[in-house]
Amino acid sequence: MQNRGVSNFVFILGATMASVIHAKDFEVAQKDKKFSQKALTVNVGDAVNFKNEDPFVHNIFSLSDTKTFDLGSYPQGQAKKVTFDKPGTVEIECSIHPDMKMIVEVKKMNKAIVALATLLIGGQLFAAEVKSSVSDADFPAKNSPEAAIYRGSIVFHYYCELCHGVKADGAGRAAKLYNPKPANLVMSDKNDAYKELIIRRGGKALARSEFMPPWDKELTNEQISDVIAFLGSIRSPTIEVK
Repeated sequence: MQNRGVSNFVFILGATMASVIHAKDFEVAQKDKKFSQKALTVNVGDAVNFKNEDPFVHNIFSLSDTKTFDLGSYPQGQAKKVTFDKPGTVEIECSIHPDMKMIVEVKKMNKAIVALATLLIGGQLFAAEVKSSVSDADFPAKNSPEAAIYRGSIVFHYYCELCHGVKADGAGRAAKLYNPKPANLVMSDKNDAYKELIIRRGGKALARSEFMPPWDKELTNEQISDVIAFLGSIRSPTIEVK
């Protein structure tokens, strides 16, 4: 699994015999846009409570075959539980904060752990790669429309691509978790004012999908303006804006 073409693997090897037969509850907090644990080993039947300790919403989910789930957006102080019912590796993420990743390794009762692989991915690595791959001469003037589109493409890639997809067509990796599906932004007929409202306030506030979170506290005014400029640049020329 890669994050924007950059991945860093750290392998932790150990051998530990399971000593607890009865199912247990574990707690993993979300604090400062991080999981309190990078990796956790549990037995089949154990549960994990994902508690939000940040002053903004998180949306914890997994697309792993071992356990596919979506806890939806929930605010500070709330916790949601996931019970792991078969062995395997579960990669867990936050759809709102792409840097948040952890692994839950689910093992059969009373079996030895042969190896535990922990995947550490950082958005900072992506930013470093972008910076190192271009020179100053490649960037347009800061206040130009071209610069806004360029910056907006990065905001979209970092915050929106997981649901809306690489091509902004609503076919992101997490799209299968949602009904209704994420919007096809290439074919959107919404004007910039509407886009700003739904980005700031979220889908539910505008009687659209409740799975579209509000970004007002997460993105700066410039980032919101830039991503709107980017969306305008990729909109199909056949679409008449309302």
